[in-house]
Amino acid sequence: MSKNNNRNFSFAYSDLIGNCMTTYSIMKRDADQFQNYGIDLDKIEDFNGMLQDFINFPQDQELEADLKFSTYTKNNLANDLRINIRMFKARAMLVFDDKSATYNRFNNGNLSKLNDRDLYMFAEVVRDSAQEYLTELSDVGLTQEIIDEFAALIEQFYSAMYEQSQAKTNRESRTSQRASKSNELYSLMVKYCEIGKTIWYEINEAKYNDYLIYKFRPKKSKKAIKKKVD
Repeated sequence: MSKNNNRNFSFAYSDLIGNCMTTYSIMKRDADQFQNYGIDLDKIEDFNGMLQDFINFPQDQELEADLKFSTYTKNNLANDLRINIRMFKARAMLVFDDKSATYNRFNNGNLSKLNDRDLYMFAEVVRDSAQEYLTELSDVGLTQEIIDEFAALIEQFYSAMYEQSQAKTNRESRTSQRASKSNELYSLMVKYCEIGKTIWYEINEAKYNDYLIYKFRPKKSKKAIKKKVD
């Protein structure tokens, strides 16, 4: 996805909001003139409604925060899984030969390098193996309660993986939706500003200039420009 998320304009969302707020204000001032183009107060208020809807739409920072939180939760559970797996492995090492197939069901030399999906699958193998060899491992401290708690942890981890995936999908979808909304808002603003310029062309220069879109954007100070050049 591009940096501007397929927006049809080059300035920031905050500038778009400021531009639209200014356009809405001067359109209300010039409502009588806009009426001649079939743009009544209801349409002007509809424009403001679109603006408010865009303002209230979840921002990228909010969506990113949701993703970070779900990732943090999932990573913590993954760490808990690895700790528990190592405890199962330690018990198995005390009972089974470290070269036996049974022991290898509890052992994965690359445990710390497993991705989430493989960690989940291996945890299920360990859970099933622990259940199968509960009698043999009971002498080294394994209980049904430990297995049940581990099984619950696996389910929590699975849910956390799903939540992270959903947060990632939601962020991408909402970011795309926000870009679409911004394009619709920008397009309507441009049309209304063109009407505004037409209304005041060679009649009132000051009011004509009010509808120059890029005039709304804050200018960089000479100091800031000089610093960038330096």
